[in-house]
Amino acid sequence: MVMVYFISFILPALCLFAVKTDQVFWMIFPVLYTFVLIPSFDLFNIKTRASNFTPTILNFILYGVCAFYLGVFTYFLTQLPQMETLELFLKSFSMGISGGVIGINCGHELGHRQKKWEQLYAKLLLFTTSYTHFFDEHNKGHHKNVATPVDPATSRLNETLYAFFPRTIFFSWLSAFNIEKKKHSFVKNTIIHYAVLQIVFVISLFSISLNMGIGFLIHSLVAILLLEAVNYIEHYGILRKKNESGRYEKVTPIHSWNSDHFFSRVHLFDLSRHSHHHANANVPYYELKSIEESPQMPYGYAGMILMAFVPPLWFKVMNPRITKEQRE
Repeated sequence: MVMVYFISFILPALCLFAVKTDQVFWMIFPVLYTFVLIPSFDLFNIKTRASNFTPTILNFILYGVCAFYLGVFTYFLTQLPQMETLELFLKSFSMGISGGVIGINCGHELGHRQKKWEQLYAKLLLFTTSYTHFFDEHNKGHHKNVATPVDPATSRLNETLYAFFPRTIFFSWLSAFNIEKKKHSFVKNTIIHYAVLQIVFVISLFSISLNMGIGFLIHSLVAILLLEAVNYIEHYGILRKKNESGRYEKVTPIHSWNSDHFFSRVHLFDLSRHSHHHANANVPYYELKSIEESPQMPYGYAGMILMAFVPPLWFKVMNPRITKEQRE
């Protein structure tokens, strides 16, 4: 059980090789691995048996893959100045996949931890993808408002992924800003602090090398779109009901989509057991369980993301799976 999570090191390792290689095929191999091989492996739908886990080891695997990603990311930045145009785009795109899967996803996992240093680690990871505000909006906004019309990260019934992207990116930042605005003045608003630091960092990269600035922005954009594609598939079309007092019902495992497909799941540190995560956000990844009564995705996350990019196919497969109770 413990050993399967070492699979998570594969993607940043492939990205390291992609940055070092001069062959186009290997530059894009992390993308092929994520969106061709993982969906193919998911079709086998391997089941893992429950076993006694050791939290210390499982935490060190998480910390280790994050450190590995940060090392590869730093190396990637140092190599950008000498890259040609095509090489720059392909390698930055591949690194962006790792930025989404490790930088943002593991930042999400650590952002739910209670220790201050783990939260700081989360913010550092999110900073590498220009999405540090996610820390505040996700924990204080999304988990409170999920499966309601006011949540920018909840995709609506019959909303395409392409319409969802600009809506969620803009309003998620605005939501984070407004959350902090209630507690602090503009000057003390941490979302403004994040934005200023991010802008200074990007300007610094451009001042060193045009390639560094462009490569970092491509990497960040790919990571952000990958995250928001995950949000899209996790919450598509499901709404919580209001009670007689006008309050939304409590979040339960039926209010987000679940997937237990093995290869997508272990690469994402069990993020796909999302129904349990929303029912109890403080549960660490290795304690999350697949809940049968939650709505189930027909494929793993990688395959579902590919489907989401083809709206007619997405609607045909997913709309019939949403019950009348979940739509209203």
